[in-house]
Amino acid sequence: MMNNCFKKISGIFVMLLSFNIPAFADNNNMSSCSNHTLQGTYMFNVSGDLFISEEKGYVPEAYAALVSYDGNGNLILKKTSSTNGVWTTQITQATYQIQSDCSGLAVYPTARYQYFVAPNGENLTFVKVSNYDGEKFVESPDKISGFVMRISKHQIKFIEPD
Repeated sequence: MMNNCFKKISGIFVMLLSFNIPAFADNNNMSSCSNHTLQGTYMFNVSGDLFISEEKGYVPEAYAALVSYDGNGNLILKKTSSTNGVWTTQITQATYQIQSDCSGLAVYPTARYQYFVAPNGENLTFVKVSNYDGEKFVESPDKISGFVMRISKHQIKFIEPD
């Protein structure tokens, strides 16, 4: 009796599950990303290595940062960093472009970063992919990556460093 009841419940469960499979398999039902996906203020920290030269090799870099995205492709970053033991705080403006597949690129005056964004815009990961050599962007030997999380859906007006 119990075995027969279990079979009926299992059969109903399998039948109900089969009705939901197309929703998971249909990519048209997935949300897509755009520049608007990133909106608000996010925070992150990074520990990595910057390539200085063939003679000097890599030096450590660590920083903590806040970044505000306007939802239209513009961002402003405030970070305090230590590069080989030298501390600086700076504010930098940049642009970003997020594709419908939730990948994207942020372009700063001195570097570019590849983005992968959560469809809900709550967080993203990035890796540094190129540096500006004074004339053009070239592949970056730096070892910089990070995880970013939203802390507010509003933008913050950053105060200039002293």
